[in-house]
Amino acid sequence: MTVVAAVLLALSLFCAVLAFRPRRSVAARLAMVAAGEGTSVPDAFHRVFLPGAQALSGIVRLVVPSNVARRLARLVEEAGRPMRPGTFMALTLVSGGGLAAWMGLGALRGGLETQAVATLAVASGGLGVIGPVMWLRGRATRRRLAVERALPDFLDLVVVSGEAGLGFEGAVARIAERAEGLAVRPVQPGEA
Repeated sequence: MTVVAAVLLALSLFCAVLAFRPRRSVAARLAMVAAGEGTSVPDAFHRVFLPGAQALSGIVRLVVPSNVARRLARLVEEAGRPMRPGTFMALTLVSGGGLAAWMGLGALRGGLETQAVATLAVASGGLGVIGPVMWLRGRATRRRLAVERALPDFLDLVVVSGEAGLGFEGAVARIAERAEGLAVRPVQPGEA
């Protein structure tokens, strides 16, 4: 019976992801293919989970307290914006809920007592939430260290460019054109 419940839970989550997936018009998809953007096949994360998380991000904003959302948005910013903050929060909550359901159903199937099942589900759900946050913190730390290592060279190039006759903005723009790895994707209007 628990196997049937787990399969139904997984199937309902999959259907919810597909139902809330953003759709592109045929003309937009043809333009992407003509531009060469639609020729590669994205992996399952980019086809299923990321669109589903983006669809759930609006709902997540209602559930997550605003101070937690602000801290996570700042952490996403410090990590170089690997994804939108709302998408990250949705993926974090889905991973926590999914791990809790998986471990809880496994414990039920294993014949554990109800209190032990609840404890295991809550603990594994907490780990499912903490895991992505720890990954993001590690990414932010690595990015901060990379910026700190690159800062002396950057300042040296700004001074040399300034002595060569470029203004500050021109020197920074020229260095940014040639720099690798430290660029931050610009924030698009309406991104969360």
